[in-house]
Amino acid sequence: MVVFDHPWLSGLFADPDMAEIWSADTQLAHMLAFEAAWSRAGHLAGLLSKDEGAAAAISIGAVQISSIDLAAGTARDGVCIPDLVQLLKAKTGLNAIHNGATSQDVIDTAIVLSISATLDLLSTRIQSLQRGLMDLNVRFGDAPLMGRTRMQAAVEMKVSDRLQSWHMPLADHLTRINDLRPRVCRVQIGGAVGDRAALGDGAADVVASIARELGLIE
Repeated sequence: MVVFDHPWLSGLFADPDMAEIWSADTQLAHMLAFEAAWSRAGHLAGLLSKDEGAAAAISIGAVQISSIDLAAGTARDGVCIPDLVQLLKAKTGLNAIHNGATSQDVIDTAIVLSISATLDLLSTRIQSLQRGLMDLNVRFGDAPLMGRTRMQAAVEMKVSDRLQSWHMPLADHLTRINDLRPRVCRVQIGGAVGDRAALGDGAADVVASIARELGLIE
């Protein structure tokens, strides 16, 4: 048992919101969302008809799959996607699923979706901290506070001086998060060797469609 799961030490180190973003169930939901988006966009590259893709996407959205169901396949294949695709085909009765996609496309895009959610969570928390510090400054900023150096009393200052040193870096952190988004929050579709050759002339349209549906960047 790691400290993040420890019955009481997790109170110091655990982060339930972040754990949920990176949980197996969330990753599975992201993979299913990718498969649905892929089916819906497949007609743009001639992988299947528009009606077949739409039907497959709807069926994928209705399927119930447990993350536990993927354990044996992962042990056998090294990744869970082959088993996931077989389960989807068996449960939906459809073969027009995952056509032209790769395991790497699915797994990497699912990870990017969790990265995007992580950046959202961090951004929200930083902004909340900014508001909290500004509120403290309004309420107590003019109050005197003893400065400390080497754990000893130093020079008297104001509470606002201390709060400013905490508040000042936060804007830079938000800027860095926003700078990261266009670099990392990108749909991951490369195909077997990274050239999207299986999508032919429709590659750009497929990628753009899936990116829009998943809220990512092309």
